[in-house]
Amino acid sequence: ALTGLPEGDLEPLLTALVRKEVLSIQADPRSPERGQYGFLQDLLRFVAYETLAKKERKARHLAAADYLEREWGPAEHEIVEVLASHYLDAYREVPDAEDAGEIKAKAREMLRRAGERAASLAAAREAQRYFQQAAELTDEPLVRAELDEKAGRMAWRRGRGDEAVGL
Repeated sequence: ALTGLPEGDLEPLLTALVRKEVLSIQADPRSPERGQYGFLQDLLRFVAYETLAKKERKARHLAAADYLEREWGPAEHEIVEVLASHYLDAYREVPDAEDAGEIKAKAREMLRRAGERAASLAAAREAQRYFQQAAELTDEPLVRAELDEKAGRMAWRRGRGDEAVGL
């Protein structure tokens, strides 16, 4: 989905990168990540990512988010954190782009949903972080207040009274 190449053309390239030990493939049949590729070295991943132009990185993040939303459909709530990450990264790559407002709103919504999901799973620290990130992406005082309040409730659950009061 990200490369635009047909799967038949992409498979030999990925196989060659695995053989050259640039990438690895998760082969454990019990792993939920089975079949996923990843860089063997963080430095190589970093260099590969940084050689892309900011507009290209933005486009790839948006393409990844679009692909995941299409593929997961109604079950996207299970990966809302991943979607939030892609939209947030896309916005941060080119924050002054013509479509930045739309991407920022999508990132904010996905971060809010990620916060709600984390809260429902009793992951208060993560929920607080998602709500705070979402709050940073809004200029509307009432929306900001709502998100700060949710973050404060999560801080309270974590026993962080001073943080909760501050939020």
